[in-house]
Amino acid sequence: VNPRTLTPFTNGAMIRRAASTVQGGHMAELMDGKAVARRVEAQITVAILESRALIGRSPTLGVVLVGDRPDSTKYVELKQKAAARCGIVARD
Repeated sequence: VNPRTLTPFTNGAMIRRAASTVQGGHMAELMDGKAVARRVEAQITVAILESRALIGRSPTLGVVLVGDRPDSTKYVELKQKAAARCGIVARD
């Protein structure tokens, strides 16, 4: 990656300006989705910690899964793991 094509994104992640243009003559921008997700998760974690300090408990994510589709089960599993990383209690 050429460092001259990297620019800071508003949330602190770096984006790379693509060489091609899209309809309307605007440059296409490739975002580092994982970096954006890490930054958002960090912001949520801080908000959860502040909230816990104020009210004395953590928010809870309640999940109701209807059926047993493997993709739905995996989605719920990933959301529960993400919630736990941020300090949110996840319940089935």
